[in-house]
Amino acid sequence: MKHIFYSLSITFILFSVVELIKPGFVVNFFNMNYLLLIIIIFGLISTVDIRKIFQYDKNNMIHGVKIKKLRVHQDVADTNEVIDRPGHLMEVLRDDDDLLSKFGQTTFTVAYPGTIKAFHWHKKQDDLWFFSHGKAVVVLHDLREGSETKGVTQSIVVDASEPQLILIPIGVAHGYKVLGSEPAHLFYHTTESYNIGEPDEERISHDHVDINFDWSVYN
Repeated sequence: MKHIFYSLSITFILFSVVELIKPGFVVNFFNMNYLLLIIIIFGLISTVDIRKIFQYDKNNMIHGVKIKKLRVHQDVADTNEVIDRPGHLMEVLRDDDDLLSKFGQTTFTVAYPGTIKAFHWHKKQDDLWFFSHGKAVVVLHDLREGSETKGVTQSIVVDASEPQLILIPIGVAHGYKVLGSEPAHLFYHTTESYNIGEPDEERISHDHVDINFDWSVYN
């Protein structure tokens, strides 16, 4: 239904623009030539996925995806000793962040430069990702029926030097590629604990045609 609405809206806009350029054109809608032209334009627009024309860039979110930027504080020693390289401290996850609906478990994984881990998705659990070391491109694709962003692919370049949390909702396929020369250390928190007898783990190939993500442009 939304697709038809988008098509009608764009067709109307096109003819409104023509009316501005050539007054009287819209008045002649019932001319058979113009009716035929309207039908052709509407038909062409209806065959295109409008969401993919106006593709979300990295600053536009898939519905339900949340990103929390983390604040890094320089650590303070408990003695008067001079430290050449002071550490740092940051709060990662709080109970008032409105990110995890509940806690299931936390898992830690390490992947090495050039490794692609994609795509996974879940029917029961949300994921909350935190890269504590390294750099990666995170790729998300909305599989959810009825979602206002169904079919949209979103990429997020993450770097541990600019830490953040990424909430990935149920039904959103997710994966990543490790960039640069350092391994990527990923903590992921989930709203369900892993059930080895009945794992909530669905898979899609990293090069699936429906997602059609070009991993080669990220290194």
